Amino acid sequence: MIIVGRFDARAPQVRLSRGPDKAVAMENSALRARFDGYDRDGDGRIELAEFWELLDALGLGYEEAQARSAFGSLDQDDDGQIDFAEFSRWWVGH
Repeated sequence: MIIVGRFDARAPQVRLSRGPDKAVAMENSALRARFDGYDRDGDGRIELAEFWELLDALGLGYEEAQARSAFGSLDQDDDGQIDFAEFSRWWVGH
């Protein structure tokens, strides 16, 4: 018998996926931690500049026009900010 590694049931499990369940692939808490890391004032919402930086950190590499377009579709009330619920719904469908 060959043992390649140890299984630790307490370790967080991460599923890798390219399908519509990206939010599941990167556990919701991990996605939330990333979002919160770019929420500079801690109000639970991010502005366009913070959104663009978050997209870059997530490896999407959006150009400014792409980030503006995506942000505009998320900012339903046109207040210049999006919250985590709006972002996570977009991330799952992206």
